[in-house]
Amino acid sequence: FAYGPKHPLMVPLLVALTVVGTYIAMWAFGLTIEDARNDHWFWLAKDLIYDGDDIGLPSSMTSFSSLWLPPTPFGVIGALFHGKVHFRAVLNGLPTACAMSVVYTLRCSLHAPALKKNAGRL
Repeated sequence: FAYGPKHPLMVPLLVALTVVGTYIAMWAFGLTIEDARNDHWFWLAKDLIYDGDDIGLPSSMTSFSSLWLPPTPFGVIGALFHGKVHFRAVLNGLPTACAMSVVYTLRCSLHAPALKKNAGRL
């Protein structure tokens, strides 16, 4: 019933099947949730908790300034001003980021004409 690109339940169904498939694979291989977390299938609880005092700031900085550092939204901008950016890591990540931007640009340049060509069939 949910087959084809026009059906509104296709994407939610695929997301749900991915989650169910993960748990079925865990059950089939005899893994527990803790095993999966230790093997980095899932995040640990400490990875999901943001504590403003646990980011290595000097004690002279107020808690307000810690609200503007990663992982908060736009925290990278605040990190630039506080000297918390490791520029060697940024430079090491640039080739991957550039390659992904080229792939995304190609995808966008192909996607629009394909939609225009097939618009009558959708």
